[in-house]
Amino acid sequence: MFAAVALVMVVGACGSDSSSDTTTSGGADSVKVGLSSIGPKNDRSFSQAHYEGAQLAAKEIPGVKFTGIVENADTPQARIDAFKNLAQTDDLILGASAAFADAAPAVAPLFPKKHFVVSTGATTKKIPNVTSLVPDEGLAAVPAGAVMAQLSKTGKIGFIGGAEIPPTVQSLEGVKVGAKSVNPNVKVLSTIVGDFNDAAKAKSATQALIDGGADQIFAFLDAGIQGVYEAGKAKNTGVVQIISLRCDEYANVVGSAVENAQQMMFDAIKAFKAGDLAAGTTFYGLTTPDYLRFDLCPTYADQPELAALVKDTTEAVNSGALDVTKVKNTRPSYTVTEK
Repeated sequence: MFAAVALVMVVGACGSDSSSDTTTSGGADSVKVGLSSIGPKNDRSFSQAHYEGAQLAAKEIPGVKFTGIVENADTPQARIDAFKNLAQTDDLILGASAAFADAAPAVAPLFPKKHFVVSTGATTKKIPNVTSLVPDEGLAAVPAGAVMAQLSKTGKIGFIGGAEIPPTVQSLEGVKVGAKSVNPNVKVLSTIVGDFNDAAKAKSATQALIDGGADQIFAFLDAGIQGVYEAGKAKNTGVVQIISLRCDEYANVVGSAVENAQQMMFDAIKAFKAGDLAAGTTFYGLTTPDYLRFDLCPTYADQPELAALVKDTTEAVNSGALDVTKVKNTRPSYTVTEK
């Protein structure tokens, strides 16, 4: 069970909207929370982590009621409709995807007394009743890439993404930065399959990467990762996951670029309930391991050289010793909070 960590976000003044910078929402005795996600709630990855965070908040925070989830909101109109429907009855509406950063500006002004949270994506403009929580997911891929390059016997590693969205692209860049810090000559083969949850597409694409010589695969996928495991079995290919560490799913899971969405949602709900959830955007890096980090599975964590490599690479990211300009999210024009 995740420990509750109080989340208090205060966004600095920016031009004429400074009067809203310290305005917080919530603080009621009872709070209704609704969630929408772009995938299924049982994907064992991104959507499920958000769902479990909301469930945990309802269980452990007095006065919080989780009313339910609108799953598979995988088109712009579906996300707008989900936000509108949830806002009819809920006080706090959570959007589990950077894609909800487009839905929030369309819906939030229609419900000024409701508060919206966008997970992993920043709105282009600051909105008084919208909070964006954005881990720089690509940063966790940097130590992952370093480990993959260290483990590779072919000098080729692979990256498979579900869709060409900023977190996918940034994670690919992160893998490249980390891998080349270990082996400047490493080759990073990559492919985008167009779906985070299609295991058949993922299996075919992974097989192509393996046929091309990749012996370590970074899978930026949700339920589709099962296809990566299937393709990797024949040659015992190493696999790096995202979101959470699930070492029991496949014999050669190396580790995970952990984005702790469960904890992030729990903390956001807790902050809203206390009246401490401010509008604006907060970005999180590897200096906030409660939300973002790279973890090794026990078999690999027990190897001192790999554990040291993760630690040293993480420190290199945090100190600026590695150039991660292309790895981080683009910041909006308004002032944000950096964690």
